Formats: sequence, C-alpha cells, structure tokens
Amino acid sequence: MISGTAAIQGSALQWAAQHRDHHTFCDGAKDPYNINQGFWHAHIGWVIRQTQPDYSRVRDLSTDWMNRFQHEWFGPMSIITGFLIPAAVGYAWGEFWSTLLVAGALRLVIQWHMTFCVNSVAHWWGSQKYSLNHTARGSWWLSFLVWGEMDHNFHHTFPNDFRTGTRWYDFDPGKWFIWVCSKIGLAEELRSTDPEKIKRVRSRSVPTEN
Repeated sequence: MISGTAAIQGSALQWAAQHRDHHTFCDGAKDPYNINQGFWHAHIGWVIRQTQPDYSRVRDLSTDWMNRFQHEWFGPMSIITGFLIPAAVGYAWGEFWSTLLVAGALRLVIQWHMTFCVNSVAHWWGSQKYSLNHTARGSWWLSFLVWGEMDHNFHHTFPNDFRTGTRWYDFDPGKWFIWVCSKIGLAEELRSTDPEKIKRVRSRSVPTEN
C-alpha cells in the first residue's frame, strides 16, 4: 500500500475502478484508455481528460479499511511517500536536492511512462495469440521495459489469471511477487487458468502481429 501510494497513480480504489472499466468496455467509448481515440490518448491523454471513476464497481474493495484510508488520504500520503521520504533519506547524507529530483521527480516520470506503455504500446504493437476480440497485444521486449506484463493479450483474454507469463521462464516479475505475497499471507485466492483451456482458446485464435 505504501509503495503503491508512492507511485502516485491514484488510490487503489480509483485504479481498480478504472482498470475494471478498461476490461469491461475495452476499446469502446467508456474505456478510459481507449486506443481507438489515438495512441497519445491511450498513453497520457486520458490522464489529462479523465472523468470521475465509477466507484460502485469497487464496492468489494471498499470493505477493506486500508483501501478506504488510502483513498481518503491519498494526496498527503503520496507527497510523503513519493517525495518527502526520499528527500529525507537524501538529506541524511547531504544529497537533499539530487535525491528529491532523482528519487522523487525523475523516478515518477519514468515509472508513469512505463505504466502508460501498457495502455498504449501494449494495445498497438505485438502479437495476438489468444484473442482478436480486443486490441491488447503481447510483446516480449515490452515486458522488460515495463518490468513484466509479458503478454497483454493473455491478460485481456483471461483477466482473472494473476499471471501474464504462463511459463516458468517468462519474464513476469509481477507473477512471482504476487505468488510470494500469497505465501506470507498478503494475497489469497490466486486464480490461474486451466492449461487445457488456454490451449483450446489459442488453437481457435489466428495469431497476428504488427
């Protein structure tokens, strides 16, 4: 929760509400990151023109007091975790301004665009091995750039699966992080798609790449 706040990409409730809209209305008018409105809209334009999320879609997450607390105090918490704590650490060894700029501002810019690439590049470039019903695509090189998200086409085809890389050697740090969290009680009810179902779906799809 603390590191998520430091990313300054909205509260967990806001992020989840928008993400669920993205999956439900993918590529349509209600998709907040609709790639059909243009690459730059999907990448960063939606941030400038975004509308109020529908929080009724995350009532299940609103029952958690930590989610509610973070949502209510997201502004102050993001400043503290995203800027003041890094600056305080830098101040301790005499590097206040450089730490504030690098670990604060520069980190955020890089991190934001890594995330934005999932909304734009991953719906514009790559292969569609599992479904042609949406614009989501898989790209091995993008997974290294954004530190995971091995196959966005897989993610949209099987949205309840906690993985994006199904093979053990796929570069999918998020999968392993969630798996470790499940072993120490920080995540539960991890869902993975039956391998036979994945094979059937993939056999019916005609892979494309641009």
